[in-house]
Amino acid sequence: MIEAPDIRERIRIFKGDLATLSPLQVIRKHIIYGSCAVISGQQYFDLRSEIAEKCQVHPNEVMVVESAKLGFSIAPNNHVCDRAYGALFLIGVTRPYRNLHFFAMKSI
Repeated sequence: MIEAPDIRERIRIFKGDLATLSPLQVIRKHIIYGSCAVISGQQYFDLRSEIAEKCQVHPNEVMVVESAKLGFSIAPNNHVCDRAYGALFLIGVTRPYRNLHFFAMKSI
């Protein structure tokens, strides 16, 4: 779980990248690649592996998105992820040449 100072730093970096990177680069850096802000690296690996197995896709096609991924919300007037307790993880599963499928999952 990330602490408030870490969230502020993540927001600062995100805002800086919005000013200097292309939208595609921001999405790749903060949404597609990188760690999940609200669970450990091992938990993120395990979560992606389990969902990939159930959906019969490669783990690289499974990603946590939105505030659980970033550690904060990009929605106006809602900058903190509420430390992810009681929040929903939004999990995207991509499949080549198909739609992106989303699953909502209650956090711990």
